[in-house]
Amino acid sequence: MGRDYVVLDPQASSQSGSMFTNQRGMNYIPQTFLEEYYKDIPIDELSFNEYWYQNAHILQASIFVAQHPKLFPIRQMNFACGPDSVKFYHEDEIFKRADKPFLHLVTDAQTNNAPFVTRAEAHDRVVKKSKPKTDLEFKDFVLFPDGHKDKLKLGQRQWLIPYMGEASNLGKAILKHYGIEAKVLPTATVQAKEAADRFITTEVCFPLRGVVGDAMATLEEIARDKGKDWINDNTVIFLPTTSGPCRFGKYGEVLKIFLHKEGLDNIPIISPSVDTGYLQIEAPEQFKTLYQKADALINVFRAIKMADMTDDLIRRFRPYADDFSDFDETTQKLWENLQQLLMEKGGSIKYLKRWVKNAIDTFTKLSPSAKEHSLPLVLYIGEIYSRQHDPYTDYVMERIEEERLEIIRGTIAEWLEYVIYINERRNPNFLFRFVDNYMGFTDWRFKKIFGAYSKDHAVLPKPQKIIDDMQNSRKYHGDIVGESPLVIGIFLKFLNGELANGRQKVSGIFHVGPFTCMQEGVAMAKMDAIAKEVSKRDPSLVVPMIHAFFGDSANTNLEAEIAAFREQCYLKQKLTK
Repeated sequence: MGRDYVVLDPQASSQSGSMFTNQRGMNYIPQTFLEEYYKDIPIDELSFNEYWYQNAHILQASIFVAQHPKLFPIRQMNFACGPDSVKFYHEDEIFKRADKPFLHLVTDAQTNNAPFVTRAEAHDRVVKKSKPKTDLEFKDFVLFPDGHKDKLKLGQRQWLIPYMGEASNLGKAILKHYGIEAKVLPTATVQAKEAADRFITTEVCFPLRGVVGDAMATLEEIARDKGKDWINDNTVIFLPTTSGPCRFGKYGEVLKIFLHKEGLDNIPIISPSVDTGYLQIEAPEQFKTLYQKADALINVFRAIKMADMTDDLIRRFRPYADDFSDFDETTQKLWENLQQLLMEKGGSIKYLKRWVKNAIDTFTKLSPSAKEHSLPLVLYIGEIYSRQHDPYTDYVMERIEEERLEIIRGTIAEWLEYVIYINERRNPNFLFRFVDNYMGFTDWRFKKIFGAYSKDHAVLPKPQKIIDDMQNSRKYHGDIVGESPLVIGIFLKFLNGELANGRQKVSGIFHVGPFTCMQEGVAMAKMDAIAKEVSKRDPSLVVPMIHAFFGDSANTNLEAEIAAFREQCYLKQKLTK
């Protein structure tokens, strides 16, 4: 079983097909030869949101093999294949329900397939001794049968929120303002990393490891204190989703499989989707009317906007600090004060104004030279989890700032604006236009609250202009959705010298993403190709840029790259003045 271009290609499959038949004497049938028998198995009933074409076929084949008394699965895939690394857990669950041995081979054109010979031999012996179930019906393989969410009383449960920077903490504060208990999952702890190692066995993207590790470690801790029954009856996990092409749309599915293994099937996962602009969400019973729901969404968006703009304010002052430790301690206290304010007053503009004024006064005292705004500007862009989740990037952004570079971090609001834009692009309607206009109004209102300092980092156009200009340049197409179009479009504007705040231009790009991320891998390849093409026309062009990918493997040369990057940024600043 597997993708045709792996199973049927002698090199990609490391000659495993001939090994199965010639060396092991196994009756080997490539998946595609049996398609006539499984092509009509209804995938939509089997699993929600199955958007990868090849993996849908593999799931159909899995059901057929699981039910057939004389067929046993050997799954072939290549290292770091995005969809396969995630769907493996679903396929594994199917064969567990059938009590069938499931051999998983990562072939990757290895010249020596001896390890596969021994594994195939062991698998063959296990198969001969196995006693699979023979009375299973299709319904027995449905991953998650429909529950009764109307009876879950979401407002009486504790909401568990994955960490995505301070926006998660401020979102928690807003929920508490409405009387809903909430907790941000402790992140990047020793326990979380150990949990990720236990549950994740394939090369998935780093954000999935982070979410799974954080969630399972937290639930295990709660279970030791209150028991699994209490967790099933009293918790809910908030985890947004999408319908592809990113693996992000499968995080909830994978997490549900692990919850099932641990006897935590009754924890609901609330997953507003990109496809609806995150606007359709199962709301707690506290929000009975449309007005109450709209009021809550407005306050949540204000919390996100405060997180973005406060972080931007910090980035504006921190590189100029005389004492970074003192600055960071003070910043943490300000964040905690803001959380308390949101819990007590909600997103009241009057109280937020006072808090912002105090924060600016505090930062001005800590970084008096910030008014000069003299350091080179660097865009910190890329995959949203990586760029917002400082613990999992080992606080690399702060290390850049300590090289006296001024960071402009891509915001969460930028992503939300992009999501609304692509929905309106696909399906123009009043709701998306209204939300887009409201977000624009909120942006204008908060920039007035933060005053002149917000203008210093106002270098990026709106996502719609980024995408439209990129399409007009024929470098990429906006119908290819995800974060790669935004990253590539921003890079094009950087190359053209369009990113400026009136006082200086952006001097460098620090591009972050998870190791094996499909979107950021595409963005990196495209950016490098464009830079190479432009450099041929102008060999003297300086393009300060780093691609930093984070995962289980360390960025061994990152410190040296940052040092060189710093010098390039200072040179670029001099050349563009």
